[in-house]
Amino acid sequence: MSILSAIQAAAALATRGVPAIRSAVSGARLGAGAKFARSTIETLGVRVAGPAAAAFSPIGTLAKTATGVALREVGVQGAGVTLRITPMGGVAATVSEDVVMAAARSTARGAFASIGRATALGALGGAALDAIIAGVEVAPGLHTGTIDRRAAAIHVGKRAARGAAAGAAGVAAAGAVSAAVAVTGITFVGTPIVVPLAAMVAAGALVSRAFDRRFGS
Repeated sequence: MSILSAIQAAAALATRGVPAIRSAVSGARLGAGAKFARSTIETLGVRVAGPAAAAFSPIGTLAKTATGVALREVGVQGAGVTLRITPMGGVAATVSEDVVMAAARSTARGAFASIGRATALGALGGAALDAIIAGVEVAPGLHTGTIDRRAAAIHVGKRAARGAAAGAAGVAAAGAVSAAVAVTGITFVGTPIVVPLAAMVAAGALVSRAFDRRFGS
């Protein structure tokens, strides 16, 4: 995995993945009701461990290769959530016991509020990340004069709007699907599937495609 790919992956995890996992915890709390426990979160394919770092920080593991040094593993941790991406493309999610205990003590109203806050963070993070990527895309054109400032601003604004819509939809879907899994009792323990992240990616992709059909890419 290249350094650039690692940075993009970590940014995506921080802006969308972490809020999605927080939304999933609250969604599972709603779905399980009084039966909510540590095992409820584990059925989603999310590990529960000890206290995690509160401040956001990147995770990177270096490994020597035939051509030099490359990132073997990349991820991000913060807000009681740790997410890692391996070179094989798998994702591992861990949430702290503190987050689970706080969800267990919350009311249904509090759980809905938590999902709402996570969804807002997903929208803001999605908008910021996609706007930055769009800005990098148009920078060469601005430098060479093949695109004017107005067209560049429209492109960045459109990508930011798409990122916000996809980010919000993905995080909200993570909470909704996790609630449904908790209700049905289906378990994904021991599988490579992290339910809330799979829901986030699927919903985000659907919204992005719908946005591009309506407003153009």
